[in-house]
Amino acid sequence: MSPSRSVLIVAVAAVFALLFLSGCSGPHTNSSLVSSANNSSSPAARPPNSYIDPSISGQAVAMYSEGVSKFNGGDLPGALSDFDMAVSYEPRFSQAYAARANAKAALGDYDGASNDFSQAIQIDPKYSDAYVGRGLTEAQSGAYLSAIKDFDTAVSLDPGHYPAYAARARAESEISMYSAALSDYDQAVALAPNVSSLYTERGYTHSLAGDDNLSIADDTLAIALDPKDKLAHFNRGSVYSRTGNYSAAVQDFDDAIFIDPHYAEFYLQRGIAYYEMGQLDKAKADILKASDLDPTSPSFEEVAKTAGAKK
Repeated sequence: MSPSRSVLIVAVAAVFALLFLSGCSGPHTNSSLVSSANNSSSPAARPPNSYIDPSISGQAVAMYSEGVSKFNGGDLPGALSDFDMAVSYEPRFSQAYAARANAKAALGDYDGASNDFSQAIQIDPKYSDAYVGRGLTEAQSGAYLSAIKDFDTAVSLDPGHYPAYAARARAESEISMYSAALSDYDQAVALAPNVSSLYTERGYTHSLAGDDNLSIADDTLAIALDPKDKLAHFNRGSVYSRTGNYSAAVQDFDDAIFIDPHYAEFYLQRGIAYYEMGQLDKAKADILKASDLDPTSPSFEEVAKTAGAKK
């Protein structure tokens, strides 16, 4: 998997986790939203932007709450079943549709998720989280322009919605709109300066735009906020490797592997750095480990051939 997809997949998962799934004990809940999966330094909790209508039955709210608990506990099928029950009790329960969409997205059913987000929007046209969620599902299918329109609506409804700015930046980056993406990341960072993943993503976008120094600076900020941000270590290591600072690259890849020893790309890139340093035994060991974790990872011979072609 390329560094680009590494960042984007984790980031999309993090935003899905951030939206909708607040603890819920009843109508008008003001519980915290779930923190980003890739970030341990979230800002002060951003409350849900669409509160539960007090006319929603207690039975529906109870099933919704059970679904939220199960989702947060990793029981996705159980959560989906509870959200099904919630909307069957209350067909106008917009939060339950959005939460069910989130569960469907987590299970890989992006079409189903998009339909549920659309249903939530039909019920509550000012539900900015639902526009963000639908935009994310559109982006997953490659419909970036449609996704950007939904993110546009979200930020117009809620100018303080930093996940919407980050999501729009991600979509803009995918279609090489780097200037617009960086502007949106700047806005997201201004709203949530303690969220490490925003710096990681902005740093990667700087590298795509050709500014390695700003990329390294952002990854360094991300690591200062969250030393366990594996993608910040990985992305900074990738920039170091690309610019010939292989010893610094190996150190960052070491840190990424320490945080997550099961990620093939980390070993592959460290192996490539070792190869460039002439440490062939270490290079072979890392490249073999990457192949063990991911059979599609290139062999040592393929890496050597590619490296030779670049020289």
